[in-house]
Amino acid sequence: MTRSHRIRLATLTALQVAGLFSMQAAQAIPPPPDREPRVLTLAPGTTVRVEDRVLAYDHPVFAFDARKGERLLVRLADPTGTLVLALEAPSGAMVLDGARPGADGLQMLLNETGRWRASVLMEGDGARVGGRAVFTFTLERR
Repeated sequence: MTRSHRIRLATLTALQVAGLFSMQAAQAIPPPPDREPRVLTLAPGTTVRVEDRVLAYDHPVFAFDARKGERLLVRLADPTGTLVLALEAPSGAMVLDGARPGADGLQMLLNETGRWRASVLMEGDGARVGGRAVFTFTLERR
């Protein structure tokens, strides 16, 4: 072992003893908690349109009340093409996870009564590189 290797080893050992350096594997930083849901008033026969932004690990969550048997039309206008939709039923079951509503939107027949939660999320490379995007989210309750 050369003199420079011994000096580096002694320095690392001193830093470990002082608690300033660790040989343990780095742990991933957990994402921040979800935003509090923004409650949307969505009466039967009405449409709600929301404009917002998404950051890689900070996504908006919307909540609305609806009844079993009602129809819901969901639209997501996303110029970046990196956003997807998640929809959670009042029971906590994921009804949509990573959906991309087409140009005509996504029409659904709701199977539960209560408070539904919709999240707009960034996927793929956009999320990995800390991307951001603006979007328009439209719900129509029929």
